Amino acid sequence: MRKAITMIVVLALGVSLWAESSPTRPSKNDVEIRFPDRRPSDDRTETYELYMVDSYGDGWNGASLDLFVNETMVGEDLTITDGFEATFTFDVEDGDVVSTSWSPGTFDGECAYAFYNAEGQIVAESDFDLLCTFTVDLTPPVLVLAGVLDLTVPEGGSSGKGLLLHAIEDIADLSIYGVGVANNGGGTDGQEMTLPAQAMAAGDRLWVVRDADAFSNYFGADVWATMTYYVDDGAISQNGDDAIELFCDGEVVDVFGYNDVDGTGETWEYLDAWAHRSCDARQPSATFNEADWTIATPNCSDDDGTWSNSSCPFPYFDCDVVCDANELTVNMYDSYGDGW
Repeated sequence: MRKAITMIVVLALGVSLWAESSPTRPSKNDVEIRFPDRRPSDDRTETYELYMVDSYGDGWNGASLDLFVNETMVGEDLTITDGFEATFTFDVEDGDVVSTSWSPGTFDGECAYAFYNAEGQIVAESDFDLLCTFTVDLTPPVLVLAGVLDLTVPEGGSSGKGLLLHAIEDIADLSIYGVGVANNGGGTDGQEMTLPAQAMAAGDRLWVVRDADAFSNYFGADVWATMTYYVDDGAISQNGDDAIELFCDGEVVDVFGYNDVDGTGETWEYLDAWAHRSCDARQPSATFNEADWTIATPNCSDDDGTWSNSSCPFPYFDCDVVCDANELTVNMYDSYGDGW
């Protein structure tokens, strides 16, 4: 009966539990609550936020939690007195262990909570028993998306699909990163591939491609021989209207496009074309900023065949200086040999 009344109240008052900033279920016993991937963080200075939710909207009905950092209590009897939500902010340091204990109330099935970091990204949420334990990782991501390619190449199929990644600092183990393609605006598909366990030095680039031979033929063997690349046989599946997500330790840290929008006809569409990130915008962000990218006209690579024949050549040299005007050499020649 309580759940039925919940639905009536929601419909009658126009309250939406499906809003982007709210959970999406009336009870965890029916459908798992979906917390938003991000929450506003500009108005707080504390490192982490505890975000508490009641799906019925009348508070936690006597339930509460205690919050611990390294087994030291930092929040006691935290609860929602009334309404749908409440927050509590607290400081942590890298490597801290955050944990909770739960004191039950009358309707625990309506209760849930999650933790968000200083950037407003979700890092953990309560389990079915309304408990949560995790280790804080404040190591900033240092790998960024630098290029997204959906080229038309003679080999056809998926051979022209690829990504260009840029390490802005040294990376000891690249396998903490991974990539996912959010197809057709259907929302995130999560991490679909893990990058290889290898090191990258600051400034290094890594191409992740479906067909290395096709890229060699397109850019030229001499050019491609200077590139470091990794061949993926399936996850790199973008069709020019799909968002790309870069993950670090399972969390989205950088994006191109919007995972809940089909890019067809959008200003960020790159069908049979490419997108290249500006050299002065090489900081990872889970919020897409189209102004940080140069996006080639869709279908501009359809008649290329090769890079040298392209009407929209992708800047494969990325942010490296190809020619420094201050170091040019001028060769002068006199055909007779007696000077000018």
